[in-house]
Amino acid sequence: MKKNKLLKEELKNYQPENRCCMLTALKVSFRLYGNLHLKKNKYVLEFRKNRLPLLRRIVKLFQVVFKKKYKREISYNNKEYWVFIEVDKKMLSMLDIYSSNDEFLPDLKLENFCCKKSFAKELILYKGYLFDFHDSYQMEIRVKGNFKNKLSDILKDFNIKEYEYNNRIFVKGFKNLKKLFFLLGLKDSLKNMVEFSSYRQDKDKSVRLTNYSMANLTRQVNSFEKYKKIIEKIDRKMGVSNLPEKLEEIARLRMQNPDASYAELGEKLSAPITKGGVQKRLKKIEDIYEEIGG
Repeated sequence: MKKNKLLKEELKNYQPENRCCMLTALKVSFRLYGNLHLKKNKYVLEFRKNRLPLLRRIVKLFQVVFKKKYKREISYNNKEYWVFIEVDKKMLSMLDIYSSNDEFLPDLKLENFCCKKSFAKELILYKGYLFDFHDSYQMEIRVKGNFKNKLSDILKDFNIKEYEYNNRIFVKGFKNLKKLFFLLGLKDSLKNMVEFSSYRQDKDKSVRLTNYSMANLTRQVNSFEKYKKIIEKIDRKMGVSNLPEKLEEIARLRMQNPDASYAELGEKLSAPITKGGVQKRLKKIEDIYEEIGG
């Protein structure tokens, strides 16, 4: 399977865990492929796509987020599919189509780590293209305007180097793509890239190198996923910025450097500490998580 197709399949089958992230996905979908109509004094959202699975994904997210029956109608011709969904003003507000003061399409606010990742995933799903690894380790995301600026800011927050050219954002290099896939939880694409890299470096030793890399990667993924859940919960409940200064610093570093070891995290701190010191601070964060109902 082509690398880009594998990535799109993984993203298409991904469903956000948190309701706020599902709403983020729908907000992105509407601003890329949606229209708002007023029919017989009722608000109707229209989505158009040339791929039915992506349209079904939008409908499924609506069903999960808005747990009630609503009127919808799906149509198609030989070029594209479209769906009409009847909504109310409260739903329009939740989707940031209208703000509380009736501003149309206000600026999207992505305050939580999880929502920022959901935003990036949706743009990669709809507007991203992953080059074949035989050519280069490179992803291109064709996006412009406010979405381009917002995605660029998010990638910078995640310490992922990006390049901009003609309404396109590029993420280049094995390390950058590895960090991006790791942070977004794209395990299949990450595994595929690591295996290919090991194979290309040394065909005769590819199996041994891949097993070694994946064992380390699995341990790192499991550790990062554990603290990602903890830090995102704290961020939603009380805000990471309200943690003690030293705990806030290590929490943000942990989220921004998903593939870093504890020793590497300790070196990145404004006042470097040992691996054991990093573990103690993360344990204190875990204790706070338990106290707020983790």
